Amino acid sequence: MNRRIAGLLLLALMLQGGNAGAHRPSDSYLVIQPADNGYSVVWSIAIRDLEDVLGLDMDGDGAVTWGEILGRREAITGYAMSRFSIAIDRAPCALARPDVLVDKRADGAYVVLGFAAACGRAGEALTLAYGLFFDQDAEHRGLLALTRADGARMAAVFSPSAPVVTIPLNAEPGMRFASFFREGLHHLFTGYDHLLFLALVLLPSVLGRTTEGWKPTAGFWRAFGGSAGILSAFTVAHALTLTSAALGVVMLSSRLVECAIALTILVTAIDNVRPFLPGRRWQATFAFGLVHGFGFAATLQPLDLPGPGLAMALLGFNLGIEAGQLLMASLLLPVVFAIRERPVFPRRILPIGSAMAGLLAAIWFAERAFDVRLIGGR
Repeated sequence: MNRRIAGLLLLALMLQGGNAGAHRPSDSYLVIQPADNGYSVVWSIAIRDLEDVLGLDMDGDGAVTWGEILGRREAITGYAMSRFSIAIDRAPCALARPDVLVDKRADGAYVVLGFAAACGRAGEALTLAYGLFFDQDAEHRGLLALTRADGARMAAVFSPSAPVVTIPLNAEPGMRFASFFREGLHHLFTGYDHLLFLALVLLPSVLGRTTEGWKPTAGFWRAFGGSAGILSAFTVAHALTLTSAALGVVMLSSRLVECAIALTILVTAIDNVRPFLPGRRWQATFAFGLVHGFGFAATLQPLDLPGPGLAMALLGFNLGIEAGQLLMASLLLPVVFAIRERPVFPRRILPIGSAMAGLLAAIWFAERAFDVRLIGGR
């Protein structure tokens, strides 16, 4: 590979989140439980997502009020209910007119639709079809927590590639390990802040710090060993806090977590340009990984899964994140290794790329701390 091209590809990979704005996943949450003659459904949809599609902020003041939601109630319920259905053995269940409430959560306000699904008969399988926002946002996900009539519980994820979920009503239900594995993979690769952080900590893995500055490592396997230690530290750290947050052991404000994630990127970028963090790189990565774990946990917390379901979701989600990290490392390391001995890498690509990433992180911090949009995105 031409080393100049490799350098350009590296910068593009590092800064791919520059046009994406601050990372805010688009998710809705469906909690379905058995009820007389069918099921009761509680569907939580982020107001920021509905605003993007329906324009709820009628007076343009930047805030969606309860009065504006009531004024657009029919538009909200009509939009949502036309994109969701339940059937038993292909016989559609009748969905009642939803009640509309608002719930304030750590990551913002949600419209909550509560309604009954009258199915009227027993059957072998329950089929749910979901299409909310998919025609507007391919990154949107619907997260499902369902309790069967026999008390068994399961979870699943709706996506554009998997908009229909079929649940056996008599057989032992699966916990949809594969769907949460895919969701972990998706969450990492659409989490531009997580990707940028990983790129920043992996870049110097092909270099060593000396009193004279950065020097190239002696061989690929030495560089590989350094990057493996960094990835392992990040994985263990985010798994710890992801699990503790999903279990409800430690709860932090979403805004605080998102601001802290931006700061981890900024601090790492500064350390790449002018080293100041004590200890080895994997130690700082472990500390910062604890912060990123709380960001990952925001996906699973609202589902309130039981022990077995939560364990399966956590395992699948964590392994999906890990697979994404390994894929990113396998793409990034050969590039930086190929150009590590070129003076332009430690003198230009590393400091300039890190400085641009640090600037982007500072913008993200301002957006998250003060709830403003500076570079677009959600």
